[in-house]
Amino acid sequence: MGLLAFAVTTIAGLWVGVPSMVILSRAVWALLLFCVIGLVLGAVAQMVINEHYRRREKEVLGDLQEREAAEEDSEILLEAEPSPEQAEAVVG
Repeated sequence: MGLLAFAVTTIAGLWVGVPSMVILSRAVWALLLFCVIGLVLGAVAQMVINEHYRRREKEVLGDLQEREAAEEDSEILLEAEPSPEQAEAVVG
């Protein structure tokens, strides 16, 4: 953002006919100001992305844990059911 502000300020100053020292001083101030603004916006964007990543990771891990628990429950139920041979021995 800083370089864009520098370029726009320089071109606008040249277009209007402002003296070169004034153009450069204003362009440097615009460069510094917009570098700081870009840093702040970048930090905010990074925080938003990290928060989204953490939330999504919790959702995915939560679903995974639920599936693993359901698979364990189904394995326990399958182990608890008697095999056909065991069922015939009990009946017969």
